[in-house]
Amino acid sequence: MMCESDNESENNLSAHISVFEQRAYIKIETIRGKTVPEIHATLNEVCGTDTVDPSMVQRWHQRFRDGRISMITTLALADPLWLLKTTLTQLFSQLYSMKTDE
Repeated sequence: MMCESDNESENNLSAHISVFEQRAYIKIETIRGKTVPEIHATLNEVCGTDTVDPSMVQRWHQRFRDGRISMITTLALADPLWLLKTTLTQLFSQLYSMKTDE
């Protein structure tokens, strides 16, 4: 049985799973032969309200099944400044979260 403090730390970890990390999980599980509902259910179990919606899981699942290798979106490739801004925003958000947890 999980004690309350273990459960709290588990919930804190879920806040740090980015969309990019979820996409990596979708890629791995697609390669392993998992279905979209299976992948989404597991993501939802771990990420809670931060889980990407089922249509996004379906879209990336299909892309990886069709042979896509890269996890970077076309927008990120077309606009490197957007990618940098998005990455820095996520990083600062995580750093702020870590600081407020202290």
